Amino acid sequence: MKSIFFLMKYPTCVPETLKRKFNGQMNACMRLGYEAWYLEWDGTGFDLVCRNTGQRRRVMNTTRALPRETYYHTLYFVDMYRAAIRALGMHAFQLMYIRFLPTFPPAVRFVRLAKKRGVTLVQEIPTYLGQGNGDGSVQPGLARRVGLRLSNAYARLAQRHVDFFTVIGEDAGGRLYGKPAMNIHNGIDVGAIPLRSYQPRQDGLHLLLLASMCDWHGYDRMIDALRRYRGGETITLHFAGNDGDGSLAKWRELAREQGLEDRVCFHGAVYGQELDELVNGMDLGISSLGLYRIGLSVGTVMKGREYMARGLPFVYAGEDPAIAKDDPFALQVPNDDSPIEMEDVAAFALRVRVTADAAQRMREYAQQNMSWETEFERILSAVDKGGRL
Repeated sequence: MKSIFFLMKYPTCVPETLKRKFNGQMNACMRLGYEAWYLEWDGTGFDLVCRNTGQRRRVMNTTRALPRETYYHTLYFVDMYRAAIRALGMHAFQLMYIRFLPTFPPAVRFVRLAKKRGVTLVQEIPTYLGQGNGDGSVQPGLARRVGLRLSNAYARLAQRHVDFFTVIGEDAGGRLYGKPAMNIHNGIDVGAIPLRSYQPRQDGLHLLLLASMCDWHGYDRMIDALRRYRGGETITLHFAGNDGDGSLAKWRELAREQGLEDRVCFHGAVYGQELDELVNGMDLGISSLGLYRIGLSVGTVMKGREYMARGLPFVYAGEDPAIAKDDPFALQVPNDDSPIEMEDVAAFALRVRVTADAAQRMREYAQQNMSWETEFERILSAVDKGGRL
């Protein structure tokens, strides 16, 4: 059995919203006949873990001198690559799938050593051309720009050794940094997401805004739409998630300023059974509405895919290649600052509310068009062909 090593941020002691995505990718490769390995951080050190069997080995310990959250956003990146170098000596991998992350000197040593050992390197660029930065990294402010420039310089050195790129976002045209590249879509592990058991409320329409709240989710547009709404339905917005970049606090204040406190609920982070129960009472989900704020017109947003797998009709902005233009359970709104008409959203919610088999039809669509297994079949086939698409 071939072994594939996934390199990404995978903690067990601090929140990481992308773990569901990573689990879906690894599960897909397992179903396609691979042995999937990854590095897991428990706050004290890194373990090399086999997802197929649960086998684990301690690779290296990490410092406890910094608070976990501080370490996770700083020295973690350096230590992660150091641990990856050690992992190369513990197991023979045929393929590595590396998510683009801040990059520092150990990363260059890691990829050089991997190539010497005959490993095929695939790197995922998660937001290609997003935020005006062609390699997908995020530049949030002046304080971090020097570090990010240094990181990007090391990334270029490391990427010389990458064999193949997968790109999420704008069309890369089949090549990136002189190497073969394939545009892919964010997928989901449909089986890991519970199907919604719809329990409509009797006090109006309820809309779920679920995310690690950042400006590019554009949820202020929904608050503005609710402010302008003059229709006959009582509509309540439910924000579920932590504040990612300060936007949630701004949106809370915006709701207060507009006198909408009784129609905008803030639940904080919600997980597991509590989230499932919240979803069951929702009429619609709201996916990202602000891709234009990070320079994107095309986006394969995870939240929309999760809504599809749960069977929760949803509203989204931007172009998503996996969503059919005539999809009866997805309402597209403009990907810009123009006002969203809540009357249209309410009419959509009332229409899908009476479709008895909506959840099952959406789930079947997600399995056929949005699964990680489908995406990795394409990726692994291209890798086997030496990058020829």
